Amino acid sequence: MFSLLARARLYANLTPGERALIKIIEGMIVSAILAGLVAAFPLLSTQDVAAIKWPAVLSVFVAAAFKTLYDGVSKYWKSFGDPPLPNQPSSPPDGVTDTGA
Repeated sequence: MFSLLARARLYANLTPGERALIKIIEGMIVSAILAGLVAAFPLLSTQDVAAIKWPAVLSVFVAAAFKTLYDGVSKYWKSFGDPPLPNQPSSPPDGVTDTGA
């Protein structure tokens, strides 16, 4: 998994499945953050853990997760039409600075 992320960071050619997997992972992280925000807002406003509406948190996460799966499948089919990247880029594309971090 980490090699896939390293290859993506280096702008290497990725298969359509790898591109879709990265899209799904990105979306799941965003889904978890959104669900966490839905849980945190009532907790911050009332300071009462019982104020958290767990069905609402779950529904936000599930809705965002389904949207993520849709985006991943969509990216999989659309990536067949993407032009391939150069085999070994000498530097990142214009406007992108690689800080190494």
